[in-house]
Amino acid sequence: MAISYNRLWKRLIDHDLSKTDMMHRANISTNVLARLGKGAPVSMESMEKICKVLNCNIGDVMMRLVYHMLGVVNEIRIISNARIRKDCESEELCIERQKEAEKFLSEKVAAGLDQLLSNENLRLDLNTSRELFSLTGGGVLLNGEYVPVQAIKIDEALKAIPMPES
Repeated sequence: MAISYNRLWKRLIDHDLSKTDMMHRANISTNVLARLGKGAPVSMESMEKICKVLNCNIGDVMMRLVYHMLGVVNEIRIISNARIRKDCESEELCIERQKEAEKFLSEKVAAGLDQLLSNENLRLDLNTSRELFSLTGGGVLLNGEYVPVQAIKIDEALKAIPMPES
């Protein structure tokens, strides 16, 4: 799945910068620029350099990414639950399988967020850290130690997103 850098490109237009101008000002390589163009992941260091040039906050970028991940996982949850319902013999079995699937999804998201947010080069502002902690129960540095994301908080966040009626 490609990453959308549409907001980055819009910001370049707003700042009247070409991609090449941004590359030179941010001191990033042509390889990084090519990866951005292809919607591929780039390093946190590269994103921070770009954010400095475009006068944006890496925390805002990270929170958009976190909410995007939750949205995608919620869509997977909806599809998964519909499939489970279709293939179930009893209501009790459906509920049990849905709970297992949702727990698995929450654990996977928590692990993915931990991998992303535990990056030692990531420097989030206080408001972003507070928002992350409130949403995930972790994902922040506290007294120099990384506090892991809690799968139960991810599960709560996913369950707070309304499921469409079938």
